[in-house]
Amino acid sequence: ASTMKLLQFKVPMARKSVALGILLHAGQQISGVNAIFFYSSMIIKDSPKAPVFLSFINLAVTLLAIWLLERAGRRPIALFSVAGSAVALLALAASYSNFPGAAPFLLISFVACFAVGLGPIPWMIVPEIFPATWPFTPTAISICVSANWITNIVVSGSFPFLADTFRED
Repeated sequence: ASTMKLLQFKVPMARKSVALGILLHAGQQISGVNAIFFYSSMIIKDSPKAPVFLSFINLAVTLLAIWLLERAGRRPIALFSVAGSAVALLALAASYSNFPGAAPFLLISFVACFAVGLGPIPWMIVPEIFPATWPFTPTAISICVSANWITNIVVSGSFPFLADTFRED
């Protein structure tokens, strides 16, 4: 039976599904969301409670996303989420030195945009792209989730180095 599971990975559709799942989960982490959560008190220097507040925003908007994703559709929400997250992060980078007071608002905007789409969508889509009849579906989903955690470790682990490298003071 295990040989049969491995042979299924040779099916082009199976490889494409695994590649898509890996891209979705890695892309979620490449957005930098966990680096923002882990280091938000460093980004907003005068707010040690920033991680707690951002986590609350994440929870509230994720609960809204459960309702919204079924009504508005995944594609429009995903496009909004990606665009909004990118704009918020670009604005944060552009304003960090000149307008540090904007950082809390921009971090909240980023987390809200992320939580409405980029956060939940990979977790919804990945189980759907693997048919329940495939014997390797649990293994394939595990590979995709592993990509999420590995990318999380790389992005979050490199953040302090990158922050020190690009710091202007």
